[in-house]
Amino acid sequence: TINLNISPIYVASAIDITIETIRIKNSKPITFNVNVDPEDLVVFSDSQHFNNILTNLVDNAAKYSGDDAIITIDCNAYGEWRAYYPRQ
Repeated sequence: TINLNISPIYVASAIDITIETIRIKNSKPITFNVNVDPEDLVVFSDSQHFNNILTNLVDNAAKYSGDDAIITIDCNAYGEWRAYYPRQ
């Protein structure tokens, strides 16, 4: 059984923390485009699991992108969530 600690998470703040983690971890230059709609979007989730999922998604985008990567993260209150990068 997994114990979940559900709490409100501000998505934009979680993304900002993830981006800083990825920047520190990677030596190549990465440009991030982030679109959160609305800006104060909140999800109710276990923060540890949510942050792990977010970090894995963005880390994979960084890992598999070329030099001078551009990573776009889009999420909104309408059920859509995307992290993508243009293939080289």
